[in-house]
Amino acid sequence: MCERWLACEGQQSVMIYYYFSQKPWEMPEAPFFSIGGDRLPVQIEVQFMDESERIQYNVQSFVPFVKDPTLTETPRGESCEGLVGVAGGGHVPRVPHHFTFSQEVVGNPQIDGVNLGSQSLQRIQVTYSEVLSLSRLDYPYSTNRLKIIHDFNTGVQYVIDRVSGNCNRTWIPAITYDSNMNVMLGPNQLFHLDDSFAFVGQRDTRGSVADLWTSTRSDLPDPATGGFQNFPKAVLEYYFVTTREETPEGKEEINVPLRGDVFVVAMMTANFYDFSVIRLYTEIEFSVEECFEETDADWSYLVIAFPSSKSSVTDLVMKNIDEFRDQVFSLVVQQGSVSPTRIATVDVSEGLAGEVGVSDVIIASVKLLDRVPYIFSYKPMLDEPHPVPGENEKSFEDIETAEDCAELCSLEKGFHCKSFHHCDDHVCFLSPTEESDGKPVITTNNCSHWLEFATNRSFVDLPTSQAYKQILEAIRHGEFTVVILDKETEVQLGASEAILYRSPDPVGGVRKQFNLAARRTSLKHPDDSVEKIATLEECMALCATWRAYRCETFAYQFDDQRCLLSATHSADLNSTMTAAKSHSDLYDRTYLSEYKVVLGGVALNGTGVVIPEVDHLDTCA
Repeated sequence: MCERWLACEGQQSVMIYYYFSQKPWEMPEAPFFSIGGDRLPVQIEVQFMDESERIQYNVQSFVPFVKDPTLTETPRGESCEGLVGVAGGGHVPRVPHHFTFSQEVVGNPQIDGVNLGSQSLQRIQVTYSEVLSLSRLDYPYSTNRLKIIHDFNTGVQYVIDRVSGNCNRTWIPAITYDSNMNVMLGPNQLFHLDDSFAFVGQRDTRGSVADLWTSTRSDLPDPATGGFQNFPKAVLEYYFVTTREETPEGKEEINVPLRGDVFVVAMMTANFYDFSVIRLYTEIEFSVEECFEETDADWSYLVIAFPSSKSSVTDLVMKNIDEFRDQVFSLVVQQGSVSPTRIATVDVSEGLAGEVGVSDVIIASVKLLDRVPYIFSYKPMLDEPHPVPGENEKSFEDIETAEDCAELCSLEKGFHCKSFHHCDDHVCFLSPTEESDGKPVITTNNCSHWLEFATNRSFVDLPTSQAYKQILEAIRHGEFTVVILDKETEVQLGASEAILYRSPDPVGGVRKQFNLAARRTSLKHPDDSVEKIATLEECMALCATWRAYRCETFAYQFDDQRCLLSATHSADLNSTMTAAKSHSDLYDRTYLSEYKVVLGGVALNGTGVVIPEVDHLDTCA
């Protein structure tokens, strides 16, 4: 027996009869539902008053729960525009600022067993660091096992063939997976995660229950246009799981992406594997050592000494050597203001002072690559709105290349140089704006205008010599300190000294007597000038054996093969005694080659001459 209920709809034009079961009744699939006064729907009849149609619905099965949850889910690839969340609140997942993961990209995967087109598969590995302004893309299964590194500190893209060892350096493209118009994307921007995403519930994927976030958008770049145009409409879905990771500061919640689906004209699925937050920096992450030849001009060694008061402290460092190397890495890039790509290796070892009662020392040896050409930090203005410089711009003569002009712009200390003009192959103009500063300079003819585009850098990336001076200054002021945690006690190790030297030494003893003081620099008023000097090594030998006076500094001009000698050390030269010049490098004498280095806490007695405020080892020598 059933109870019948009547309802009228459609302005009394339709009658609807509802039939419900009478008690007692039982539901085998859910007997608990029979408890209480609820009723079970049995039949629904829809009858039109004009007798034009009569429809009957018989309920075959009814349970008080959803047997198949997928029946209530939004179909894949469908999303409601403007949706703000249908399964509760919560914030869009935040991606960590330094991480790595592997990715498997499947083109046109099957949906419910249906093929949507020809399928493709690509495997890549991504390493990303917002705080270092670096990203890396690896193709481990490609023929050449390509490694692509983007250094937003300098604007350089390194494409490294890991099979042949070849390396190609060029500008970072305007539109790439990690940048938009040369601006590095943030962690969430890398995944296109923003407030337009809506949380629609949990779904099963790849054997895990994950949170599904979806968004309908029109800002997804179309690869077919080189990224310069977007798809008119795309649906982007992300699956995230949340884990908790133990850190020195306590447990930290990590949002781990499992899968991403993109629905456009075709479909693409990206499966994410081995997602890991990086907490300790290592030089191998973004190493570009393959791009540098093993010559004296390409790299230096920076040796830093950390006195250790007790053997237990030395043991603690060696036990936590990865953390020690991580902090040395960070201190070098921060205090020296160099791009992390330039740190090829960081080796840590124990150095014994060799005397009773004298502290041992921990030695960190950093292999430091030279800076890349400055021109990569600028791009030429092709549609030139400002073809000539302005009269308010700072100018330099005898600057023959745009690279030399770019270096002057990058190292300008009086103002932030945002662009430069290189005119008539010998004059360089620096501007504090992105355009000409002041009335046009009518005396110039053929000019190229270059605009700074490496604007979101974390480090200025100074030349090696300047970076060394800044590190020495940090050591002098106690700002080069490593902190290691011993249980709950902080153990601090402050650096006491640092030495920079070039290696290998191609010309033996003569080369060891000189340091590169400044590139693209010459002497305005040398004490002597010698012509027809064919090589840099000949100029070095000339300075080392000069008898009229002790030659302290020389400039070698490659273009006219002139060797300019001076009795004044470069440390005592001021801006009126030097001049910027292409094809000329400035070298000064180093006295360290005459001494043997003994790192550690060895001190001489106080009977000799004491000279205060000497901040450089070479000056002391």
